[in-house]
Amino acid sequence: MYDLAEEPVSPHVAAHRAGLSRATLAELAAAVAAHSGGEVTAADIAAAPGIERRSASRTLKHLERLGLAPPVGTVGSGAGRPAVRYAVRRES
Repeated sequence: MYDLAEEPVSPHVAAHRAGLSRATLAELAAAVAAHSGGEVTAADIAAAPGIERRSASRTLKHLERLGLAPPVGTVGSGAGRPAVRYAVRRES
C-alpha cells in the first residue's frame, strides 16, 4: 500500500486518492517490491505481466504529480532518451 495520506488508509481509499483501481495499485506494489529500494523505471513496472509500458509511464507520472514517486535520476541504455528512475514512496 502507498502512503497517500498522513495516516494508514485502506487499499480502496489509497487507490481512490491516487486515481487508480485497487488492481492497478496492487500490480504496482508487486512490481515495486521486486526492486530493491523502491526505485523503478516505467520499463521495470512494465516487465510485470499485464502492465504495458505506456500505462506504467502514465501511472508513475501521475504518482509523481501527487508527490508519491519523485524522480531520483535517469538510467541510460545507449541510444535514445534515458529512462527516469522514480523512488516510489511506500507506507511506513
